[in-house]
Amino acid sequence: MTHFFLCLVLLGGLLFPHVSLACVQPNDTDIANSFTKIDVNNDDLISAEEYITAKTTEIDEGIQKAAQTEPVPATDDGFNSYLAQESGTLFQQEFNQADQNKDKLLSFSEYQSAIYNNKKFCP
Repeated sequence: MTHFFLCLVLLGGLLFPHVSLACVQPNDTDIANSFTKIDVNNDDLISAEEYITAKTTEIDEGIQKAAQTEPVPATDDGFNSYLAQESGTLFQQEFNQADQNKDKLLSFSEYQSAIYNNKKFCP
């Protein structure tokens, strides 16, 4: 049950889009650090693949961290696969919305603008 609740909290925006999970607005330094962390190939642009990988890794790390204090039951019902697929779709939509010039890459200014202008787009 705890595992399921954790997934609902982490993916609340996906499963319950009308419920807004709080996103603390970071300062410019936080945004720059986040951008650099996501831009793994250091080309000063974030691709959809880099963005989706970073966001899904963040969720996986959150689940693993929670599992250290609370046992997570193994599931074989496809729930984890469903969550991975749906979160990837959500993150692709976030990316597309942030990509203002539609070049399939996020510049720092697009990333920063998305964070400041969209409460669901959190670094």
